Amino acid sequence: MAISPTMQRVIAGASILPAAALSLPVSAMFLDHPAGRENWIIPAQAGGMLAIGAGIGAALPLAFTHSGARGKAAAIGAGAALGVAAVADAALFFGITDR
Repeated sequence: MAISPTMQRVIAGASILPAAALSLPVSAMFLDHPAGRENWIIPAQAGGMLAIGAGIGAALPLAFTHSGARGKAAAIGAGAALGVAAVADAALFFGITDR
């Protein structure tokens, strides 16, 4: 039994959103200490979200494309995950800064 495109979109969104919200703190947890590696936190987070988005896109191709092409869906999923991660980072930074 195939999963409908609508349900695939719901599953993809429910997977990407928490991953994006947690990717920066998890990256920081591993790369903040020892000193000197903190410049790798954002690139590591971006790489992780690209991988997560590509995996979700390949697993749920109808969530991102009408044709179900896995390669195209993986690329779109990677871009979508990176975009959601950027919005999550902006929300985090606006939330923790003093205004």
